[in-house]
Amino acid sequence: MHRHHRLIGAAIVLLLVCTGITFADSLRYVPLDDPVYDFLEYARVAGRLDSLPRIRPYSQGDVTQMLGEVLESASDSSDEWVSARAGEHLARMDGPRQSVVTGHFGEEGTVTVDAGVSLTTDVALNRLRDTIPTFTTPFTLAIGLADDVHISLDVTPAFAYWAWYAQPYRRYDPQLLSDYYTYTYWFDTDTGSFNHSGFHEPGRPSFRIMFETLNQFSVDLDYLRLHAGRQALDWGPSNVSNLLLSGTAKPYDHLGFTMPLGSSGTFSWMTGILQDFAWESGPMEERLLTAHRVGYQITDWLYLAIYESVIYDLSFELAYLNPLSFYYVTEVTQGSDDNKLGGADVIVNLPNVEFYGSFFADDWDAGRLLSLNSSHNEWAGIMGARTAGLFLPGLALNLELVYLSHWMYTHFTWVDASNVGKSYQHYGTPVGHYLGPNSWMAHLSGRYDFTAGTWGETAVRLIQDGRGDINTPPNWTEEAALHEVTDYRDIYYTFLDRGKPGFTVDTTLDWTLSGHHDFPGVGLSLEVDYTVQYSFSQATEDMSRIAGSELLDHYLSLQANWSPGALLRVPE
Repeated sequence: MHRHHRLIGAAIVLLLVCTGITFADSLRYVPLDDPVYDFLEYARVAGRLDSLPRIRPYSQGDVTQMLGEVLESASDSSDEWVSARAGEHLARMDGPRQSVVTGHFGEEGTVTVDAGVSLTTDVALNRLRDTIPTFTTPFTLAIGLADDVHISLDVTPAFAYWAWYAQPYRRYDPQLLSDYYTYTYWFDTDTGSFNHSGFHEPGRPSFRIMFETLNQFSVDLDYLRLHAGRQALDWGPSNVSNLLLSGTAKPYDHLGFTMPLGSSGTFSWMTGILQDFAWESGPMEERLLTAHRVGYQITDWLYLAIYESVIYDLSFELAYLNPLSFYYVTEVTQGSDDNKLGGADVIVNLPNVEFYGSFFADDWDAGRLLSLNSSHNEWAGIMGARTAGLFLPGLALNLELVYLSHWMYTHFTWVDASNVGKSYQHYGTPVGHYLGPNSWMAHLSGRYDFTAGTWGETAVRLIQDGRGDINTPPNWTEEAALHEVTDYRDIYYTFLDRGKPGFTVDTTLDWTLSGHHDFPGVGLSLEVDYTVQYSFSQATEDMSRIAGSELLDHYLSLQANWSPGALLRVPE
């Protein structure tokens, strides 16, 4: 049977290459929510891929190449599930997901128009007034020149009815505020206007039009690949949320490049613009983020990566724009007050099991190298393990532990202690991990793919979140007084401020059950997510539970997507 799958897979790869359907626009990004990412992770853990890039999103050409490698690596009948799914995903990569019209110009140029409609209803089942129906109409125009150039624009207007008092989503899910312009029509006053923040008065009925835009420009120069556009990049080993750059962030404008280091490594560099909301028509807060990362598959079972990032004012800094410079040394030698961070990833592969870890540090004190609770050592860490088919072919399990220290991702400046302009966030959401400082999480999930378009998933999260947030830098004068020391560097924090009076810790336990199904041939897909969430607060002085803080919520999200290209696509 495995030989049969290999022959089918080889035929699919040969057909795609010969027709040029997939590779005609091979630089086009595959969206981060595409199920092929989970499958490729499964294939790597199962030993069907020699290595897996930890720089996402992947291009369609890269995904096709990796799927072909999976099919060619089949060794025995136990690989049948992997081979079958790989063939199905290859078929899915045959043209964009929502292709309505595909045309050609010149000798190797292609133009693709994608369109779709989506209807989503998010509801808090025990607070039905907190229901948000949303209708979206995504549209994409993509132009490809052979395998060398790709240009695309994605526009997704969302039309929503808002009357909620509390958002019908799990804690720590992305905020609803739009990136920039939002049109709001208030029913009670029969007036409407554009605004910059998407501010909502709880319970006040309104109609919203929110615009989400993405774009991509990529050029393949063989020895490196240049890219620019508006995307949320995802760099790291976690498929939940990463520390350096995470796909859970809001999209941001950026440019950069990725350069292969032989067949087993990559060097990546990017610089992007981070922004904040302009409240009350005030000035837009803008700053620059620059990051670089080297990753290498050292052996079949060991992958290592090191990286740096820096956030600085919206000004020209030649040293930061040099991809090979060391940001830590540059910031120190210049005497600037920029927010520099650095870290490393490690991945260890065993048969059907993968262990991974990430460490990201900010403002480390050389005199207190091993003091993880020192006030001057701000850091975040991830430890995780995932399995692929260890107990059942097709079953993927993932356990992940995350910790963020006090003040991680924030940035304090003695010039203006209230300035949050260099914090590690964009439009109110972290650029890195979605947790805030002074918090930790245990995340356990399981997923089974019945086909490439039908899967079920469940996840349990335990999160504890202490004082502080990404927009609140420390006031070291107040902190020193609180801990009764003269020098703030002599502060050593307890876990979540245990034993200190006057603060609270929020605990959240939630369980989510999700399902997705594609209806082949009609372009329709349905998705459902159900979450039950229990939360409460405790006083840090003695960890006693605060009366009246307990909440039990039930959330339901229903989504239907239709891609008319499955029925309306004009033959080439």
